[in-house]
Amino acid sequence: MKPSSRTSSPVPSIPQSLASYLPPTSTYTTPEATVDDAPQCEFDIDWENIWHCGKRLVGVKKRPRHRRVVGTKMKESWIYRHGANLEHKGVRYWLCRLCHEKRSYSTALYASSGTAHAARHLLRQHQIAEFGDSSPSLTTPFTLAAASASSSVRPLSRQASLGFQLGSHFDERSWKARFVDWIILEDVTFRQASSERLRWLIANGGELASQLLPEHHTTVCSWIRLTFESRRQIIFNLVKDAKSSVHLSFDLWTASNGFHYIGIVGHFVDSEGEKRDVLLGLPRLVGPHSGENMASYVKEVINQYEMGSKLGYFMLDNAESNDTCLETLARWFPMDVSRRRLRCIGHIINLVVRAVIFGSNVSKFEAELRGATDEFSFEIWAKKGAVGRLHNLATYIRRTDQRRQALRRLQTELAGDDAIFTLEIVVDGKTRWNSIYVMIKRGMRICLSLTSVEHLLTWDRLILALELRSAIELYQSRWQKPKNDPVHRDLTKDFLSAVDWAELERFHDFLKPFYILTKTMEGNASKPGTEGGHGAVWETLKTMDYLFVKFKQAAEETQFEEPSHFKSGIDCGWAKLEDYYIKTDRTPIYRAALALHPSYGYDYFERHWKNAMDRPQWYSDMQSAVGSLFDEYVRQAEVETQAQAGLLEDEADEIEADVNDYSSFGKRSIRSLHTQRKKVKAPHWSTPESLQIEIDQTTHRLELLNFFHIPASSNILEIGCGQGTCTVVLGHVIGEDGHVDAIDPAPLDYGAPYTLGQAQEHITKGPLGGSVKFWQTQLEDFLKETGDKKWDYAVFVHCLWYLDAPETLARMLKALKGRVNRICIAEYAMKASEPAAIPHVLAALTRATLEAQRPDSEANIRCLLSPIDIKNIAGDSGWKVERETEIVPHEGLQDGGWEVGDVKSKSSLDDIEQYVADSKMKVVLRSGREAVVRAVEGLDGKKVRTMDVWAATLVGTD
Repeated sequence: MKPSSRTSSPVPSIPQSLASYLPPTSTYTTPEATVDDAPQCEFDIDWENIWHCGKRLVGVKKRPRHRRVVGTKMKESWIYRHGANLEHKGVRYWLCRLCHEKRSYSTALYASSGTAHAARHLLRQHQIAEFGDSSPSLTTPFTLAAASASSSVRPLSRQASLGFQLGSHFDERSWKARFVDWIILEDVTFRQASSERLRWLIANGGELASQLLPEHHTTVCSWIRLTFESRRQIIFNLVKDAKSSVHLSFDLWTASNGFHYIGIVGHFVDSEGEKRDVLLGLPRLVGPHSGENMASYVKEVINQYEMGSKLGYFMLDNAESNDTCLETLARWFPMDVSRRRLRCIGHIINLVVRAVIFGSNVSKFEAELRGATDEFSFEIWAKKGAVGRLHNLATYIRRTDQRRQALRRLQTELAGDDAIFTLEIVVDGKTRWNSIYVMIKRGMRICLSLTSVEHLLTWDRLILALELRSAIELYQSRWQKPKNDPVHRDLTKDFLSAVDWAELERFHDFLKPFYILTKTMEGNASKPGTEGGHGAVWETLKTMDYLFVKFKQAAEETQFEEPSHFKSGIDCGWAKLEDYYIKTDRTPIYRAALALHPSYGYDYFERHWKNAMDRPQWYSDMQSAVGSLFDEYVRQAEVETQAQAGLLEDEADEIEADVNDYSSFGKRSIRSLHTQRKKVKAPHWSTPESLQIEIDQTTHRLELLNFFHIPASSNILEIGCGQGTCTVVLGHVIGEDGHVDAIDPAPLDYGAPYTLGQAQEHITKGPLGGSVKFWQTQLEDFLKETGDKKWDYAVFVHCLWYLDAPETLARMLKALKGRVNRICIAEYAMKASEPAAIPHVLAALTRATLEAQRPDSEANIRCLLSPIDIKNIAGDSGWKVERETEIVPHEGLQDGGWEVGDVKSKSSLDDIEQYVADSKMKVVLRSGREAVVRAVEGLDGKKVRTMDVWAATLVGTD
């Protein structure tokens, strides 16, 4: 280990991920501040592909060294061994050589006047550090000690005085003994003794680190204060530069010394796009725990970080004092409290289940217990049915060790000759429901079948649980009230009968999913691998809906039963859950978060709220709330965009038109659906529903490409690319070393609200710009212009029905002979595996029949080619099917609904009258439209599905 010199600061160095936020006067130093003797890195730069934040920088150039350092001994930072120093419009940039040469243009350029961002990038992405690769860390103090046995460094005087032996001889047994003594005498937990931070301190401290070890607890306190002041400035800069609003969560905490504190945590996205959860303050709370008093401390922290204008949402528990706190904060920081107030889902579950166990007035029950004597507490609990009696019984047995021993002896007695481990009866934590669940689980698990594996209990544990219940029953049968203690509790009042055990079993089974959900909602929503889970906002309504179904099932089961504590508990809990539905309705973000989730979307609310839960008004209110929230964000974005870029008046009008588009979504002229298939492929999303549409379209194309098996680094020729949804997926699949030539003859002003040209330009300027090129031309012309160029694959995805005739496809396939190795085709199969897709098949036939009467048709369906037709044309053109399949699209793919809506519309009748002269053909078309209408009516309100999709790969016949 390389010896380290003593620095000016007695605390460990700041992590590199925070180093760039240090104030200029900080005493901390980072490796980036050092210099080296290496020359600047020289490599070929593709000046046409210098990208930053999704924009290509035109006119960027190398930045020359400042003339003040030319000819001096001042050297450039080590990062320039691995990248270039560039400049654009007065802003300095660092270009990573490794990323640039791999064509990873979106991650190659960093704007910074310092070197911290570049150093962090090199370390994280390429494992390159200033002084080369770091040696692997030692996993335990023991391996560190063993590794130091070969050291020949003489021990320092202070090390010797402390008993440290770092010289040539190392006594491993003695070192382990002292290590164990330290754990025991200082009350160190096992996790602390094996923590990664402790291993780092030992492995990286060096021999002189012993001189820094504090000898008094006040020294540690001063170190913490110094570190806090320095790092608070780091947090200040993080908050100041945050890209998002700063959302707050806070709660009260009582220290072991009895002091009360309020912990305030900020949640935001920093300037580099990383989600942060940062402790902003932990002030001591002096005075009452009222909302007004709490607000004064929260306000002080908000002002310290100057984030009053950046406040977002507040995640708090359900205490009324928190509502008062936010109302008080709103006096200083204007906001709509009801819309900004989020509630902890774990706390909602807690309150709902407490209502199940204790009834409607839990606060009164708790107040009675606080002022009650022991005997009166037993009487209060006894009123809570079997749960209360089990509580009393458990409390009585656990109150003395003699009674606990008696229960253990009874378990041993029941076991006979078998050696067993005895179970202790568990008493609940007063009114904490999860501990009550554990108490019930321990007390009556034996109600399960001995062969059940549902609860993952082994045979031995089932036997133990059986003996515990049997032991409790035996304890009851042998219990006698002490004769010399007249005030002794009459335990017979709390004896559990068979009816009681049956009720406990029902509570156990009902509470189990609540208990599991509580554990699931705990944890860190930003933990790698589980991002967005563990109680994230989108999970709140889904969790409540899951519980709603459980309550509904239980209510139906108990509907005709005699009154019982369990039955009344179900009613009270369900009512409490309904209360929190009302409260969450005040905050649209709950519904918006779930509506925008790729795996759920609007379909979730339609399936669960409108159908399964029979709450159509909830569904309607959801649409309105999400739309209103979306409008709010669009208005905010419009203001910010105008402030930053000075939009022209006509551009502002276009934005307003997009905003109004949401309220008219579904009410627009069905005639516009002729262009809908391409419209939804725009790279901008004017509504939340449009975003979901784009996600569904992309998901479908990913499924197709999974079948095509196109390898990375392939060269692709895509025919009929439109606005580029499939192009983007292809670019993603082939990676940086592949290329896509995407052609489409449609005019660049085709489509609305975003045209073909706008969509293609957006993709070209993005991260895939180096791998994709668009061409506005016909296939035959393009092949002539490109000479002998060849591609690995030609791709036709949902574009064949746009062709004007079968002969056009034949010419295209013949032209591709010798120019591509394989052809990938996907088109609708004219088959409906799902009954709800039958209207789509009928609508396609009707529309195709109509368009066959129009030689100048520009509709989505111009030439209806079935899989048999395509295979016959391919065979005649020198191609054969290598592989084929049929895919049933997922519910989110809306093409079927669009085509059906088009045919059902009045405009289709107008088209028949306008474009069809033959009276017989008019009758046929009107009958086809009528068949579509009747087929939709036969679905009984269910959503129209999209028909099956046929996909195939073709190879040449010779």
